[in-house]
Amino acid sequence: MKERYALFFDIDDTLVSFKTHEIPPSTIFALTQAKANGHRVFIATGRPTLIITNLGAIQHLIDETMSPRL
Repeated sequence: MKERYALFFDIDDTLVSFKTHEIPPSTIFALTQAKANGHRVFIATGRPTLIITNLGAIQHLIDETMSPRL
């Protein structure tokens, strides 16, 4: 049986480039491959979920966003 992992990512300069303010194609490809291999993708951020507006290109790949409760 193949092992599956939970992958946790921050947004700023991990998924979204500080220079371009976009998600690089290589990141989208890597996350797509991770999902295809059965892994779960989580966003771990200090931002409230309502103000996260820059993940549209990978929204379909994210299992859950974890942010502080206000």
